[in-house]
Amino acid sequence: MPWIDIVALIVAGLAGGFLAGILGIGGGTIYIVALPPMLRWWGVQDIDMPGFVIANSLVAIVVASVSATLTHITEGRWYPTAVIKMALGAVPAASLTLVGLVHQPWYSVQWYHWGTLLLFTYMLIILWRVDKKDRLGTIPAQPWWKWLGVGFLSGAVSALSGLGGGIITVPLLNHWLKVDIKIATALSLALIVPVSLVLGGINAGAFPKCPIEIWSTGYIIWPVVAVLSLGVMVASPIGVQVAKRMSTLRITQLYVGFIVLVMMQKLMEIWK
Repeated sequence: MPWIDIVALIVAGLAGGFLAGILGIGGGTIYIVALPPMLRWWGVQDIDMPGFVIANSLVAIVVASVSATLTHITEGRWYPTAVIKMALGAVPAASLTLVGLVHQPWYSVQWYHWGTLLLFTYMLIILWRVDKKDRLGTIPAQPWWKWLGVGFLSGAVSALSGLGGGIITVPLLNHWLKVDIKIATALSLALIVPVSLVLGGINAGAFPKCPIEIWSTGYIIWPVVAVLSLGVMVASPIGVQVAKRMSTLRITQLYVGFIVLVMMQKLMEIWK
């Protein structure tokens, strides 16, 4: 792998890990943009590109989420009951979506880009309506099926997009379940871990249409995720510390800004 690609992956890992710590999104918004050029160098064909992007992004997301979650736990922001309720919906939804949609022959790069655009458009509408006031405290009591529903949507989005699910989990927790956005960030990061681990196992055992013969397992190319993870491990805890000093309004503005940037990148991919 050329040095310029190695540096680019480390920078992407730093940026994605930092965003994961601040926003609870796992850093996928950065990885899905940075990975395609590197994967093409490894010989990944367009027909397999969605699967490889999603698989390698999710491995880096696991690293970012574990690193940031450990920081949250050491500082007392750990909510296992809520995470378990969401995971009961997220894990099966993610698994079924990956096997039933993403790994199917008809799931193309165009489907991937247009699906991401539609998702982000919806999220911009949700973010416009989220509670932008700081309301730190305990998690409000909510029916179990609401937690399950948020987990189900998060798992499906994670499998479809490679974003880790946090891009939809945090706004839904804040808007639908009235959870403060900073607590929602900690919940999102914790939820990403089991979902991404399960998806990683499925991706490792899958069979790409045009397999990569060296340094890979299924859809996962190990040198790519190893280099990407170097930056992730360094930057995730830093992002958590920065987020503690930011207002809910500022975090929401960051969400909107990065969603718009990724939407612009997807439009460029569609029209190029």
